Amino acid sequence: MKIILKLFIGLSILMVFVGCSNDQSEVSDEAPYTTEESHSKVVEHKDEQLTNDQELAENNETVSEKKIIYNAFLDVEMKDYEQTIQELKTEATNLGGYVLNVNTIENDNERRKEGNVTFRIPEGEFQSFLEIVKGKSVKVNHQSESATDVTEEYVDLESRLKSKQAVEKRLNDYLQEAENVEDLLSISKELERVQQEIEQLKGRIQYLENQTSYATVDLRAVETKANIPGQDDLNTWERTKQTFLESMNKLLAFASNVVVFLVGYLPIIILITVIGIGGVWISKWWIKKSKSRQKMD
Repeated sequence: MKIILKLFIGLSILMVFVGCSNDQSEVSDEAPYTTEESHSKVVEHKDEQLTNDQELAENNETVSEKKIIYNAFLDVEMKDYEQTIQELKTEATNLGGYVLNVNTIENDNERRKEGNVTFRIPEGEFQSFLEIVKGKSVKVNHQSESATDVTEEYVDLESRLKSKQAVEKRLNDYLQEAENVEDLLSISKELERVQQEIEQLKGRIQYLENQTSYATVDLRAVETKANIPGQDDLNTWERTKQTFLESMNKLLAFASNVVVFLVGYLPIIILITVIGIGGVWISKWWIKKSKSRQKMD
């Protein structure tokens, strides 16, 4: 009985020892995996968070740089059109801008010039140039300004461009790995389409960059009439000479009109004169003949 009890106790101790050894083995087997997996997840999480933070910072930086298109229109009067426009061209060049187009005409009736000029001025000098234009003008008849915010469109275009460029890179990699003609043609066609879209996006981005970097100033300028002194400002002799000259001019103008009329309508006048003389002669002849008949009766 004692022997059996000792054997039972020994087996129990042995089973407990074996069980503890297995538990330790399982813990030792699982521990490295769990630790490595947790470390990997933490690293991936940190990398993902860092990437998201970088993208967010880049987007915030891009959005903070506002893209605004400025335009202005001025309708002004100038004392000397040619000289003032030339001065404004020089001012625009000094500010880093340029003249886009000039359209000048001369009013034949009033002998004064007028025209339309378009200036492209750096965005930072926009208001300064407007003040220069108003300072060189005699009168500002109309002025209007506008500002269009294209920041959202610009950011969207940049995002789409980066996405298309990533697709282009992948397609180029696929093109290098293509194993048959069919895949080669299919990838080449898709690559060409993506590259066309990239060029279109780049073109639109460049256009917006140019429009936001330079403001557009459309100017309509009219040369003012020359100031003629009134008669009250002239002395008696000058007024007499002026009145005499005016009367002579009117008389000469009347005589000129009479000569032009007579010479121009001379054939018609001759015809009317001949018809009139003939009518008078016929009338006299008819009256004379009528009287002769009455006497005979």
